[in-house]
Amino acid sequence: MIGELLHEIRNYFDISRHFGTFRIVDGSPNFDGIPIQTGQYFRICGSVFNDGVYMYPCEDLRDEEWTGSIWLLAIPQEIIELNEEIDKWDELYGVSGPFNNESFAGYAYTRATAKNGGKYTWKDEFAGQLKRWRKICPY
Repeated sequence: MIGELLHEIRNYFDISRHFGTFRIVDGSPNFDGIPIQTGQYFRICGSVFNDGVYMYPCEDLRDEEWTGSIWLLAIPQEIIELNEEIDKWDELYGVSGPFNNESFAGYAYTRATAKNGGKYTWKDEFAGQLKRWRKICPY
């Protein structure tokens, strides 16, 4: 979910971007010459199979070679904690959305909806908290 959250706020908190040809072997990217630390998040861009945000070290990526970039990220702890809250909320309500009431077989319900009338999601629930981190310009 962290990648989706960062995409939503258009802010990856990137501190450096490294461009070139990279390889993932045995599920782990080659970080030769890239100063990444254990527990640090990074973003893979330009890959066919592995575009996304991950925490280092990781060993479950699909092996490939690609030309693109690896971004080193410095995600604030507050965002990581907010992501955990969103994960919990999404686990409870993600599929159906929160209900004010329910209805079937004569039992009435009202579903919470977003401002645009669509399904209420974590983006609606946490909009106020996400607002301060959102970038106007993408990435």
